[in-house]
Amino acid sequence: MSKSVTFWIPQLLHSSRLEQASEQLKSIKLPWLSGLLSKADVLAKKPRQDFYQTASYLFHQPVTLPIAPLLASIELAKADLSKFWIKLDPVQLIADRDSLILIPAKDLNISEQESRDLLDAFNQHFAVENVQLEYASKDSWFLNIAQEVDVQTTSIEDLAYKPLDDAYPKGNAATYWKKLLNETQMLFYTHPVNEARREQNLPEINSVWAWAEGKLDSANIKLRENCTIHSNNIYLQGLAKQTKSKLFEESKSYEIYNLYQQGGGGNMI
Repeated sequence: MSKSVTFWIPQLLHSSRLEQASEQLKSIKLPWLSGLLSKADVLAKKPRQDFYQTASYLFHQPVTLPIAPLLASIELAKADLSKFWIKLDPVQLIADRDSLILIPAKDLNISEQESRDLLDAFNQHFAVENVQLEYASKDSWFLNIAQEVDVQTTSIEDLAYKPLDDAYPKGNAATYWKKLLNETQMLFYTHPVNEARREQNLPEINSVWAWAEGKLDSANIKLRENCTIHSNNIYLQGLAKQTKSKLFEESKSYEIYNLYQQGGGGNMI
């Protein structure tokens, strides 16, 4: 039985990175990479895709599977994937001239207790609106809603360390989400967690960012039961789970390389 491997290293051959590292590359020998590239197929260039679009495309999904439900299926012990999911992650917003700069949670050194205290304050404040966050980790919070919501957001990864400018939620529900973000900023500003962090000259956790919205539709999922994903990435783990593929959380590169040496085909992206 023939086997093939899609070996994906995001931005490996990105032109700007190659230009920046051209001198260093001259002195580096990469026989393993050269061997892989020599057996790879060249694919036609597609319009610009983000990580999630590329992941779904490479795994032969008819559409890009929504981010929040796939992450929730891995990060939460129980996740009702029949609902609409959205990420509301803790962030810092820093005023910069006429805009705000977003600093993601991973750079704020948030403790688990701080994260839980802020999440509890959020849930108490918005309980009357039946908006309740679920704690996944100190940097990762989720919200699920029974009915699908018309809102389009910008990925926190695309906005990290950049001005928000026109990146606020859009769609018919945009007004509500902007109001929620503003209320959260006021709520978090006076919270004891941030009062203590200001005294210690630590960055504030003064807002949340809504992103990754979506609802899974089984009709848009192509099962890949004979396939295996090797990855520690949570989205790819969720992709494996929803497509009923096998999953190796720790990449076994030597197995992939051996498969190429034995004549397996594949794509290098």
